[in-house]
Amino acid sequence: MPLLKREHSASHFFGVVALKNIIIISSIAVALTACSPTNEVGLADAKRTAAFSAQLVGASTASLCATYISAATSYRSKMMVEAELGARGVAHCSRNHVGALSVAQLNRNTYSRSQNTQVTSDRDCGDFSSSAQAQRFFLAAGGPANDPHNLDGDGDGLACEWGAAATRLYRKALPVVRRAAPRQVSSSRCYVGPRGGTYTITASGNKNYSGC
Repeated sequence: MPLLKREHSASHFFGVVALKNIIIISSIAVALTACSPTNEVGLADAKRTAAFSAQLVGASTASLCATYISAATSYRSKMMVEAELGARGVAHCSRNHVGALSVAQLNRNTYSRSQNTQVTSDRDCGDFSSSAQAQRFFLAAGGPANDPHNLDGDGDGLACEWGAAATRLYRKALPVVRRAAPRQVSSSRCYVGPRGGTYTITASGNKNYSGC
């Protein structure tokens, strides 16, 4: 096969794989749409959540961003994607700030934490290397409505110190898009002025009467 055709086939293949990843992640995210932040998490939902969490860890950042900004993605799924993006240090998806959902929830006592659920292999904030990873685990384990590991004591839906980390992420400025100034090209051509003087045009567009 000619080299050009091989390169075209390879780029087409990886493009299809990336598109399939986005479709798979988005389809699972839509499947979680019925799970509002206040609903009880059942067994079937727990399985879907675990599958979605596993997909996020192995997904490309482009796939995560596509799911994050999609209007079809549920609130809870976006929170999970946000935590995964935060764990990777991604502050922006296109022109969208990562961390916006978590910042909106910060210090809002939205979820009841009156009942402590006993679980085996209990996890604490100190068990995670970052607050983003703690938030990711918290959501995969039933959060934000349920908190079997007591990672969200104030009930705002944010585990450990993820609220502060999300705020720092959210406040990162968008990258500045700089446009290159039009290039000025100098000319060595000699021009004759109205009084008979000769000149050339410099790179800045000025007349140089000593250039001829």
